[in-house]
Amino acid sequence: MNIIQNRDTNEPPDELDGAAVILWAFNPQKPFFIMTTSDGTPYKSIHGFAICQYKGKKGYYKFSCDIGWNVENDKDCDSIDEAINSANDISLESINWNQKVISN
Repeated sequence: MNIIQNRDTNEPPDELDGAAVILWAFNPQKPFFIMTTSDGTPYKSIHGFAICQYKGKKGYYKFSCDIGWNVENDKDCDSIDEAINSANDISLESINWNQKVISN
């Protein structure tokens, strides 16, 4: 797993869906994968992943986001490693994780 600390224009907000972002990955050129409808029609390109945690909760969430960091899907996980592996399992592209730098 490659984790870097980087402030980037493609960085997500500090929170997604009310959960604090811990790690994130973004690929503006190629989506990590494309969500499909139940009949297999391409629906939404996923350009961002975020590993997040809700305040006061033990578990983590892997959020799949569109190019504007809108959450399109989530998966609850028991650990950060499980969330990372969940993203790796569905991604067609290599994932470089970034540690979230909290804005002040």
